[in-house]
Parts: sequence; structure tokens; C-alpha cells
Amino acid sequence: MRYKSIFKIILLVFLGFTFSLLVVVVATPYQLNAERTITQQVTDISNTYLAKGNKFTSIPKAGLIISVSGSNVKYRVGNNRAESARQGFELLSNRRLLVPGIKTAGASIGFVSATGKIPNYLVSAGYSSTPSEYWFPCRGKGGFVIGWRRGDRNNLECRAVQLGATNRINPSVQWKRLQDLYKLSSVGVKQQEEAPGQYPTQKAEVHVRQYCSAAAGSGQGWGIALPDAKFRWTPDSQNELCDRAIKKCNEVSSGNSCSVVSMGEWITTDSDFTVSLQCDDDRERQLKGDGNQVPDLVEKIENQAKSEGAKACVLNMYARDEVLVSPISDTPTLIQSDSSTNNLVINVLTSAVNVKDSKTVTFVEAGQRYIYRRQNDGTYQGTKASIPPEEREAIYNSPAVQEFLKLANWTQDIAPQIEEYRAALNIQFYQPPASPAVQVEETVVNGVAIWKATIDLNNPQTIVTLAPTADVQKAGGFASFVKNSNAALIASGTFKEDKGWTMISEGELLGNTGESKGWSNYTVLGLKSRNLPELSARAKLNEQNWAQYWFAITGHPRLVSNGIPGVTEIAPDSTLNKTGAVGRAAIGFSSKTKTLYHVITKVGISLQKLAEVMRAIGCDEAMNLEGGNGRLLAQNGTILVSGEVRAPLIVVYDAKNKAPDNIRIAWERFQNVDNPSVSR
Repeated sequence: MRYKSIFKIILLVFLGFTFSLLVVVVATPYQLNAERTITQQVTDISNTYLAKGNKFTSIPKAGLIISVSGSNVKYRVGNNRAESARQGFELLSNRRLLVPGIKTAGASIGFVSATGKIPNYLVSAGYSSTPSEYWFPCRGKGGFVIGWRRGDRNNLECRAVQLGATNRINPSVQWKRLQDLYKLSSVGVKQQEEAPGQYPTQKAEVHVRQYCSAAAGSGQGWGIALPDAKFRWTPDSQNELCDRAIKKCNEVSSGNSCSVVSMGEWITTDSDFTVSLQCDDDRERQLKGDGNQVPDLVEKIENQAKSEGAKACVLNMYARDEVLVSPISDTPTLIQSDSSTNNLVINVLTSAVNVKDSKTVTFVEAGQRYIYRRQNDGTYQGTKASIPPEEREAIYNSPAVQEFLKLANWTQDIAPQIEEYRAALNIQFYQPPASPAVQVEETVVNGVAIWKATIDLNNPQTIVTLAPTADVQKAGGFASFVKNSNAALIASGTFKEDKGWTMISEGELLGNTGESKGWSNYTVLGLKSRNLPELSARAKLNEQNWAQYWFAITGHPRLVSNGIPGVTEIAPDSTLNKTGAVGRAAIGFSSKTKTLYHVITKVGISLQKLAEVMRAIGCDEAMNLEGGNGRLLAQNGTILVSGEVRAPLIVVYDAKNKAPDNIRIAWERFQNVDNPSVSR
């Protein structure tokens, strides 16, 4: 009897020695301690697993759950009871992630290399109506968005992704608590009522066989372990096979650097089965037969690889209902896969992939989909088709894709990779309509009438700059400057001061204008790369690394600090009217939503009242700016508030109101440089 069909995704390594697990030699922590950041944990993992003489310097050592969203996302160690998954859990050979079929539930997974980095292989699991399961190394089923590159021989993170249209799950998932999630039924194992945490007591004959392969980190040796004729499945059988594979590998590599690189199972009753050995010489060797012939096929293909001089290989098996997907270039490659009854759908979002079944290889490029469908006679047929524009929009806006693109789901080190995928996606697959990142409205907050400008810093086309007063004067004044500018927003900035407070625009101090110095004894609001906002208090001379900032402006006093409104950090020599009813202006941001706010009051209020207004609109950090007759505001070429230009103006561009080419080029370069130089 065939399994009840659901789709299976098995992520296997192309040259699997890129996934060095050391599952037996070293025991590792798998939960992020409260005191440790993800970055610290990445360093700890790389230090724990780093093997001297390792040829492949970017080998991932563990899967690391970067973030978890939604409820009922579970993490399972071996065959123990599943527990709630949390950020920082590590995925190794006997650990897996379980995501229910809910579009609000999912997790982001990165992989740690020996060099202490998370290389360019990223997985977003779930956010789909299909239940998803992911386990190391690179294997899963359900709904995924996967971003990766082909790489070279020394940098081959998960070059192959195996996807299938039939459930082929280890019988260990037969416990009752997982039946509710996956509704699985394995051949030969009767449905039983087991107590939570217990395994099926009946050792019925099953047609499932497991395998495991290991490779040396030096790139000089491999080992494969298959069950013998007396095999009976147990909760530890997979680990036992992997122990044997590592031992065989160590024997031929003259060392102890071998690690698990692939594992899985096959069905002995399959009549059409492919055994693949992918090796360091960039060759894939294949033999075909039925499930009962697998041991002979593996022995034959291993001998062939050895006779032809292969040094390190990984075993891969797939049946007629499975396909193998590989990127074809080193450009960012993004796919979205999902399944329904008897259908497997692979949407290629960027670059191109080869999809290989047991008969043919199909080239699928961005904007196309591959559908693997079960036919009435039980065979499977793959077809390729273009994705209609209306469906592209739906795929782009789907929870699965948007959660992959959300920077908050990844660490700051991974953010540049996500931006690469987003840029490629917008060019090759779907370009969303240009939406203004700047909104301006008249409103009343806490009884105070204000002009509120809302600036979305998440939009990569949002660029915030400063216009020196000399530029405004050269244009003929504020009105002419506004008329001739393509900016979405122009607003007043800081106070007119002789001492020259810190102001940065386009990554450069405005020092050559005489309006700025590289220090400040007041509060500074700055934007780093990717528009990351920050509010610093009273930076002292030479203590602040201004090279990190694309934009910065000084003000005082501070109005909101860590979500608490209050007038603090007042300059010692300030003559500012703090309590009187004065027309005010302020700037602040929400760290949670990454939104910048500029506010101008239409009536006179105290600084404390202004602080309460800034907190009420959503700021967790805010500071005071020039008020009185120094208040200025214009949107899309229309002046809303007129006044005196006393200091450099805040100028904002967005997707509809694009910045001049020189500013956009400077912005793009700034995103790609860790420490841009700042002129002093």
C-alpha cells in the first residue's frame, strides 16, 4: 500500500562535506542563553567545531534558528518529546524543526561556518498552509523559501535541494502527538495509542531503510553506511548508521575530521529508484534500479568513483516521485516551494535552476514554475510554465516570501544578503508599484494640532539627506529650493548655532561648509547603513565613530528615551524656553517599526507636552529641533509651513520622488562598505 500522499522536501548537500556536523565527537549546546547574542553563538559554534587543516573554510557546522514566528513551532531532539522552538536552537543530525500548516507560523534558519560567519545559504520554513519539517543536513518537507548560490568547490553550501511528491518519513513519526500535525501513516506500522513521549512498541516489518554518509573536512575521504539484512528500525538506528559512516570515513582519511554530510531513507518496494554520488570532481554519478537493489547500486557506484580518482563524495537517493533542484550560477538564487495533494510546485523567483527527475533535466528560470504532478497510472510528470503577472504579485506578497525578505527575521550580518535577494527579486520576478515612503498629515495628538511627517525607513529607496544653507541660498531661497527639488519632503532641522554641531549627509560631515564639526555635546540622531536609526547622547570629542553614519543631526533636549517621555539632556549653557507656549519641532523614531517622524506644532506648547506628543505618535526615541520662526515644511514641491532657513534642511527622497543620481550612487556604495570614510 502506498503512503498517503503529501509532498516532501529533502534538502541534501551537493558536496555534502560542506556540512560538517561532528555529531558524535562533540556535544554542543542547542539553546541560546539569555546572556548570549546570536553573533556570540555563531562564534562559539565555529570555535567548537573548527578543525585544523580543514580545506573547506566555509563549511557550515550547525543549523541555527535565527528567529521564530507564530505559535506551535516545535523543536525535537532525537525522538524525544517536541518542545517549543526558540531563537538560538541548533539543528544537528538528530534535531529537527516542526512548523504547523499556519501562514503566520515559521522560522528562519542560517548555517554557521568554521570562519564564524553565516554563509549564503538561508532557509525560511513554514508560513504556509502546508505543515513543514526541517532537519539537518539540508533536508525537509512542506513549504519553504530557499536562498542560495551554486558556489565553487570550496564553498558549496547546499548546492542541491531534493523535493518529492510522496511522504517518505521515518516510522518514528508515528507517535500520536505528531499524527495530529501531519496525519501520517507508515507502511507496516499499525496505528497505536501511545503515551506522550513513547515509541511504538510493535516492531513490525517495514519497507523503509535508512542511510547515512560522511566526508572528511580535509576533502580526502568519505564513508557510507547502509543497514544490513537484519535491519529493524529503532529510535537510534539513524544515529547508529551515522556512527558507522563516520568511522569508515575516518579509517580512509587518516584522521578524525569526518562528519555527517547526508542522511535519509529509501523504500525497498520502489520499482524506479536513482542512486546518485556527487563528488569533489564536479561530477555526478548515477545508477538506476529498484529499491531492493540499492545496496548493490551503492557499492558499484562507490567503486566507480574511487577508480576514477574522486576524493570526497556524498550519497543521494531519490525515487521517481522526487526531483533534484540545483542553482546553475553564483548569482543569488531564490525559490519558493509548496505542496498540495499529489502536486509539487517550485516557483523560481530569481536566477535559474536545473530540476532533475529520474528521466530528464529541466531548465527553469526566474518567472517560471515547475510542477511535478502524479498521473492516474501512478507515474509522475514534470511540466514547466510561465507564471502570470497576477500570480507573480500574489507570490511576491505571500507570507512565505515576505517573511524571508523581512530584515527583522535575520541578524544584521545577514541583512546584506537579504537586500541582494530583494533587489534581484524586484528586477527578475516582480517590481511592486512605487509607493511613497513619506506621508504628511495635519492631525491632533493629545489635544495638540501638528504637522506629522511619517518616513518609512524599511523601504530601500528611502534616502534621508541634509541640504546646506549655502545650497538653499544659491537656489534663491526656500521657495525656489523647494520648487526646483524632486524631494518628497523638505523640513527644518537643528538650531542656528555658531559652535557647529555634528551634521552628516551622504556619509560626509558637513565640515567644508563651516556648519558642522566631528563632535557634539548634545543629542545626535543618526542613520546608519540600511537606514538603521540611533539616538546618541552627548558624544565627546573623538569618542564617536561618525564613519558609521549616512545621516546625522544634532538637537536638544532629548524628549523621549527608551519609550519614556521627559525633557532630559538639556545643554548646560542653553537659554531655551522649556516651559513656555512656543511653536515647536521635533524628530524621533520607532525602533520597532523602523519609522522616522518629523513633527511641527501649529500651536505653542511646552517641551514636556512636545515629549508626550512624540511618544503618543509612536516614538521610543526623540529630540527637540529648531522651533519658532525656524520651522519649515514642504511636501512634493508644495510649501506647508514657511519660515526662516537657519540651518541645513532635512531632505527626504523615496520611490516616487527619486534622489539625484549622485546621491543614489553614494547611497548604494555606502550600503556595501562596512566603514565608509568620513571627511573631517
